[in-house]
Amino acid sequence: MFPWILLTLLVLFPFAPVWAFRQPLKIPYFWAKQQARKLWYDFLQGRSPRQGQESYKYSCLGSGEIRLLEVCRTSNRKLRCRMHQVKLQEAPDYEAISYTWGDSRLQHGIIVDNKWLEVTRNAYEILQDRASLYHSRLLWIDCICINQADDDEKSSQVAVMSDIYRQATRVIMWLGLSPDAEQAFSLLGDLYERPFMLSEQPVILQTLFQPLYRGRAQRFAFLDKYDPRFAALARLLKHPYFFRVWITQEIVFGKTVHVRCGGCWIDWTHFSGVFKLLCDLERWPMVGRQVLYRHFEEPNALGQICTISILKDQQHRRKLLGLEKPRQCDLLVDQWMGKATDARDMIYGYLNLAREANLPEFAVDYKLNKTATELYTATARLFLERNELLDIMYVAGIGYPRKLELLPSWVPDWSSLPIISPLRHTRGTTTAAYRASKGALPQIKLVEPNLLSVRGSYVDKISATISEPFSTLLEVTTIDSRNKLFIAEMWRRIEAQELALNLPEIYLNGQFHGHSRDDAFWRTLIGDTMVVTVAAGDNVAGYTPVATCQRPAHDGYRRLFQEWRRTNELVRLSLSGIAHVKKMKGNDAFDRTERASDMSKLQDCFTQSFTHCASGRKFAITEKGYMAMVPPLTKAGDDIGIIFGADVPFVFRRCTKPALVAVFDLVGECYVHGVMDGEASKEKCDDYMEFLLR
Repeated sequence: MFPWILLTLLVLFPFAPVWAFRQPLKIPYFWAKQQARKLWYDFLQGRSPRQGQESYKYSCLGSGEIRLLEVCRTSNRKLRCRMHQVKLQEAPDYEAISYTWGDSRLQHGIIVDNKWLEVTRNAYEILQDRASLYHSRLLWIDCICINQADDDEKSSQVAVMSDIYRQATRVIMWLGLSPDAEQAFSLLGDLYERPFMLSEQPVILQTLFQPLYRGRAQRFAFLDKYDPRFAALARLLKHPYFFRVWITQEIVFGKTVHVRCGGCWIDWTHFSGVFKLLCDLERWPMVGRQVLYRHFEEPNALGQICTISILKDQQHRRKLLGLEKPRQCDLLVDQWMGKATDARDMIYGYLNLAREANLPEFAVDYKLNKTATELYTATARLFLERNELLDIMYVAGIGYPRKLELLPSWVPDWSSLPIISPLRHTRGTTTAAYRASKGALPQIKLVEPNLLSVRGSYVDKISATISEPFSTLLEVTTIDSRNKLFIAEMWRRIEAQELALNLPEIYLNGQFHGHSRDDAFWRTLIGDTMVVTVAAGDNVAGYTPVATCQRPAHDGYRRLFQEWRRTNELVRLSLSGIAHVKKMKGNDAFDRTERASDMSKLQDCFTQSFTHCASGRKFAITEKGYMAMVPPLTKAGDDIGIIFGADVPFVFRRCTKPALVAVFDLVGECYVHGVMDGEASKEKCDDYMEFLLR
């Protein structure tokens, strides 16, 4: 009798098992349902091939016009659409789609104005998702609403893309279809609520009930170890969308942004808020960052999301305060994590966010058929005319892997992903961390189309470097690779320490603050800086970075280094060393880090400082006894000099024999302990060296 009753209940209430068991059945059920529906629609599409329709032909757009695609309501998801040409300022409500093109092959077809238009698979899936049984929708999606065969139209539409996304009622951030969507979005919701459960309480309550809050955080940390949703979120962050160059302006200008994936959606404010927490050093235990990192295969996605979120907040605040837009050169350096099919988009993709957007010399123009090398060089010359070239030279040089071999060494290769953080990092602060040229004015000019003349001071010649640069997050893709990198990192630190033993016990024979060789060594590894969180009231121009660098590094780090060296475990910083450091007082920058109750936070700060300076760079020594952190492709025999007006020294590689005026390749920026505050800069007009950079 009981089986019949159970069978009857299942017939009457087919969703009862899903409701009862929640996670175990919910995920596979809805994913299977979605996949079955998708296969059925593909089957219908396959059974309804092109039936004699002529190909859709684009008509010319008038001045100030855009196209909007109306996805008509449908019951069987056979996509029928209408194309509308409207004035942008008079456009009705529409949704703008932010997505990746994916496979560029035109594999699917839709009916537009009773004509056949072939589209990519990703575009087809988006249209299927946005099609409704109840009403039609107006969409703007670039691969359909822009005639991709018309370079003139592409140039004009890219120029107004910021207005297109700004005027949209909603921006849909499309991450495709994924079986991990339910789990990942469920975790995002939980993580977003945790600060309100723990730390976002009145100070008096935090003080009285600190053990309770600490206990909750520890319970979260224990449960997170066994939560499969962290692996799902890590897999979601592998999506190429997060490294697409165009998404920055699409999200920044969107009034309302919805993140959509596999039938799930979340508001951008909540989505980005979680990743801000993951970047907050003091809240790592609360939000399971360490658990998430164990599953990461694209760790830089987290930083990219935080950077876009910060830029969106900055844009909103600048608008409220009436402040000027950021410079194009600053955007290129700060946002340099994107990828583009067309390398020229690395310049064009950020232009609408910059104050130069309306200047004719910076205008987007695909029809000129400039190569990426020509465009990058021409843009650098424009920066030179505006006295801004030095701001991008910090990320230029042959000391880093480059894709464009014919690019001048003093022009950054924006098509290559950066493997290091710029040493000259001033975001959120009013002054630079370093002053190597001691305020000297830059003296830079072009002597030939690709030959740059710069004046500066000569410092020294590199005598030796370690064999391989320190590892970067880009090399970490699996747990196995982490273990291998752990061992490799240990040997690199041993090699660096043995290299430093060739120098006198008193650094530079006492010429620089009487630092010992050991003090100079650990300060060189971290660039003599501390990475600290900037409070909301400490920002400038409405820009609140997650963290910034302060110097000099606190002397307390010496105890960490001594413990590190004493135990000969060159990666693990023991808690006994941290305990000694925690008793030390007297430095404002140190006090800001000291606020954290957990002793391991100081170790985390040291690790962040080490990552900022050493990651991706080599340790080197010079003939005069300087210690330095240099670009990864630096060689023994390269020269170090200080360009007038620059905040940090540079490495140069001589291309000609010694002469009155030598020709060099720029290798890249570097840290040299003992010259970062202008000690080696020569201000006299007759006491300089001219570097010709090719």
